[in-house]
Amino acid sequence: FLLSVKDQLFEMRRQRLGQEAKQNAATLIQSHARKMICERKVRPALERSQAALKIQCIWRKYNAMVELELRLIEQDAAVTIQKSWRGFEVRALFQVNLDSATLLQARFRGYSERKRFTLLVSA
Repeated sequence: FLLSVKDQLFEMRRQRLGQEAKQNAATLIQSHARKMICERKVRPALERSQAALKIQCIWRKYNAMVELELRLIEQDAAVTIQKSWRGFEVRALFQVNLDSATLLQARFRGYSERKRFTLLVSA
């Protein structure tokens, strides 16, 4: 009788452990199934989100390139305007100097001729 009670307890324990193992296995399977179902629902949204991020990234890069190109064009235009203005100023100053030199030469020639004439007339 004692041996059979021991055997019965052992058998009951074995059955209980088997049931726990089955329950743990069922819980694990359910967990994986829920994970797969959730991934099937979330994956398309995640892919759309990643696609949207990629589009935004490309658009921002394009806008940055266009803005940089416009800045370079504006900078080139500013340099061209400055260069033209400096050239204009230098040419205007050169013309003033040239006119002054011409006037000075004309006055000196006039003075020289009058002096020569007075010397000719007085001789």
